[in-house]
Amino acid sequence: MKSEFLEYGIELLKFLVASITLPENVEAALDKRTSMGIIGDMSKFTQFEIGQSMEAAANNPAAGVLLQGWEWNGLWVWLTT
Repeated sequence: MKSEFLEYGIELLKFLVASITLPENVEAALDKRTSMGIIGDMSKFTQFEIGQSMEAAANNPAAGVLLQGWEWNGLWVWLTT
């Protein structure tokens, strides 16, 4: 890149990138992968995801929804009706 600037008589001393904007779907995938890396254990990640969905269900104002759950091999399984 330095040579391209020199063609116009400009010396490029330093080139810094301040920000890179990724498409939303790439950003979402990176966020999910980062969360998995922090947790480091797929079983714990699954439990984390279940907890997130339970929180979302609890905040859902839909009337008449029944939430049932049971433990299966150390994981809680939830059904909504």
